[in-house]
Amino acid sequence: MPQFDFAVIGAGPAGLATAHALNRYNQQVVLIDPLLGLENPPGAAAGLVNVAIGKRALLGWQSEACYEAFFQNLNAVADASDRNDLFLKSGILRPALTEELYELFSKSYNEQPWPEDWVMWMNADQVSLFNPHLPESYGGLFLKNGLSVYVDRYLNSYRQFLKSKGVELWGDQVTYQPINEGFELTGSDGKTVTAGNVIVASGAASLDFSEWQTLKANRVKGEIAVFEADQPLDWDHAISVHGYMIRRGERELVVGSTYNHHDFSNDVTEDGKERLNQKLQKVFPVLSSFMKQTDQMAGIRVTTHNRLPIIGEHPDHPNLYIFTALGSKGLLFSEHVGSILAEHLIHKTDIPDELHVDRVIPQAN
Repeated sequence: MPQFDFAVIGAGPAGLATAHALNRYNQQVVLIDPLLGLENPPGAAAGLVNVAIGKRALLGWQSEACYEAFFQNLNAVADASDRNDLFLKSGILRPALTEELYELFSKSYNEQPWPEDWVMWMNADQVSLFNPHLPESYGGLFLKNGLSVYVDRYLNSYRQFLKSKGVELWGDQVTYQPINEGFELTGSDGKTVTAGNVIVASGAASLDFSEWQTLKANRVKGEIAVFEADQPLDWDHAISVHGYMIRRGERELVVGSTYNHHDFSNDVTEDGKERLNQKLQKVFPVLSSFMKQTDQMAGIRVTTHNRLPIIGEHPDHPNLYIFTALGSKGLLFSEHVGSILAEHLIHKTDIPDELHVDRVIPQAN
C-alpha cells in the first residue's frame, strides 16, 4: 500500500494550498520541494492581493470566493505562527495619473459589481491628501480590502503550519515513476516513498516535467526591487499604477514588477533595474531622489490565454495531476483553486472548464 495518499511537488502557493486542502480531508500528504531543506527558504519580499485586475481595474474570476479563501487562510497561518508581520490590510490605492486611467478606473468603479464596502472613489484632492508624495492625479480607486503580503514570511510560516497539521515535509529534488498502486518517488540521496497520486505544483518548473512540457502555457519573467528611504515613510497603503509599490518596514519600499517574455533565467538584469527605477520615479518623482536600491530579485511565472490557473489530471497518465499558471495573481487564486482541485480529487466534482487542464493540452490532428 502507498505510504501517502498524495505527493505534492512544489511548496509555493499552489502546492501549499493543495496540501492544506487535502489535509483537511484527512489525507496523508507529503509536500516535496528542495527549498524545504533550507533553514530559511528565500522568497519574494512582498506581493499584492488586488481584486481590481489589470489596466482596466476589473473584478477578476470569482473574486469574492478567491479573496475570502485566501484571507481566511492568511489569518489562520498568522494566528498559528503567532506573527503579526505576515501582511497588512491597509488597502490599495490605484491613482489615475492620466486621463486614460481616469476613464478606465471611473468606468470600473461605476459599472463593476463590487461587493459592499470593497471600493471607494477618491477625487484628485482626496488622493493628494491621502498620499502627498504622488504626482497630480485625476482621482483614483481605493480598494479597502487590498492586502500587502510579505510573501517570504507567509510561505515559510505556512509550511510550518502544515507540518504542525501532519503534512510530511521533504526537502529534496525528486523523480517519480508509476508502480502498480500509484507512484514511487526517489530523492537525490536515494530515499524513496510511495504515493497513490502525484500533483505537480512547481510553478514554472512544472512545465519542465516530461509529461507537461507540451502544455499551451507561457513563461513570463518578473523582477522586483527593494528601495530604502533616508527617512521613515509616512503611509501604509500599497500603490498600484505603473506596477506596484508596497511598504515593507519603516523605510523600505518594494517595487514591481517587470515583464520579460524572452529571458527565463532567475538572474536579475540591468534592464530590470532600470525599469524598476523608472517605475519608482514615475510614481514618486520627488521621493525617489531620496531612496536607494538595496535588493533585486527575479522569478518566473506561468500564464495562460485566459489568465487563469491550470488544474486537472493528465489524459495519458492516471493519478498524475497538475496545478500551475497562477500568473501574477498567485496569492489571490491559490486557496480557492486549491480547494477546487482537492474537492475534485476526493469527491470527483467537476473542474470548471475555464480551469481544466484539457483546455491547454494540444489536440491531435
